[in-house]
Amino acid sequence: MATSVLNLLWDFGELMIHHEEGNRRYFDLTEHVLPSNVDSWTPTKEEFEQFMVEKYIRAHGLADTRNWRFGWLPLKAFQRKAIVEEMVKEGKLIPVRIEGVKHVYHVIKGHFSFLKSPDQAGKDRVYFIAPLDNLIWNRKAILEIFDFSYSWEVYKVPDRRIYGYYVMPILFDSRFVGRLDPKLDRKNSMLIINSIWLEKDKLDMETFLEAFSATLKRFLRFHNASRFTIKRSEPRAFRKDLITKLKH
Repeated sequence: MATSVLNLLWDFGELMIHHEEGNRRYFDLTEHVLPSNVDSWTPTKEEFEQFMVEKYIRAHGLADTRNWRFGWLPLKAFQRKAIVEEMVKEGKLIPVRIEGVKHVYHVIKGHFSFLKSPDQAGKDRVYFIAPLDNLIWNRKAILEIFDFSYSWEVYKVPDRRIYGYYVMPILFDSRFVGRLDPKLDRKNSMLIINSIWLEKDKLDMETFLEAFSATLKRFLRFHNASRFTIKRSEPRAFRKDLITKLKH
């Protein structure tokens, strides 16, 4: 009971954690812990909602008011739309319309320039996106924006898996171009790639092979894997080309 009360007061900002000893937390009044130069004003409900929405959009890049996680707040659809409309009026958000997509997304005003002049730092690089990365939380948005359908198959029974147990999206430049199903054998320091599935119509295979092999080498080092095996790929020739590339 005492722990529940302390946690509730902590949630409301009445208490702060002064210090910890092992798993034990020691609380004190907020005014005794918070530095005096920190502004501790209490925001209005509207200010709090806008703060959370802006934080959410900064994390996601584009805002989708259809997403029930929107702003990480328990908001109904009409409430989400009302907050966004107000932020647009105040000049904090800019509507973004995507060709062929009916729904209107929104972006932070200060980030709009990124859409007009994308950062070239990641050009021609491959990234393996973790299944729980917030970039792919909104599956509907990923399908609309990138024309890429993704499902993490770890919760599917084996007979219903299409791409593999731990299937990860492959991002190349600014496009999703395929899927990777890796498995780490820690005991033998080996990375087992069960399958690589590529949407080859989206790819310059020579450029992609160079970028993919560089990322896979970093992936191996990150997992302290000194060996690897690739069981299959689609297209089939990519497996042979990749193995040859990695051995050089």
